[in-house]
Amino acid sequence: MTILEIVEKYLKENEFDGLCNSNSQCACKLDDLMPCECEYVGECSPGYLVECTCGEHEFVISEDKGASCDEIFD
Repeated sequence: MTILEIVEKYLKENEFDGLCNSNSQCACKLDDLMPCECEYVGECSPGYLVECTCGEHEFVISEDKGASCDEIFD
């Protein structure tokens, strides 16, 4: 089992939608986990998909389940 598989399993079992990194404003969904093999992956946290209506981002993942896009990028 790889690290990617372990992380994916944990996220699914705990009902997270992906990973986020507030230091680099990086995020990835569960269905496309760690696509860039980013150097900051060790700083990522489990997170939840947030509806993004600002028009600037395709999606947002936040550590806070009830967060809004405006709160994240404020």
